[in-house]
Amino acid sequence: MGWNLVAMVLVGVLALLFGRGPLRWMFVAFFLGFWVVPILAFLPSRRFKYPGEAASLIEYFQVRSMRRALAKVDSVEDLLRAG
Repeated sequence: MGWNLVAMVLVGVLALLFGRGPLRWMFVAFFLGFWVVPILAFLPSRRFKYPGEAASLIEYFQVRSMRRALAKVDSVEDLLRAG
């Protein structure tokens, strides 16, 4: 039962990458476990469904990492040491 929960997360991410509905595949993985991964791998992949959401998430994490990096800078010497 515990491994099926791990499989659900893995299969959900793989389904999202392959352009499939992650919730449906996670539900199937709950019952079949890791046996769903080969089934999902042999199906033809579809175009990624959420390009706008993916772009906004990438932008969010880029801005977040830049803010964290800039928060550590107190002076010009910090910038010169980081490079």
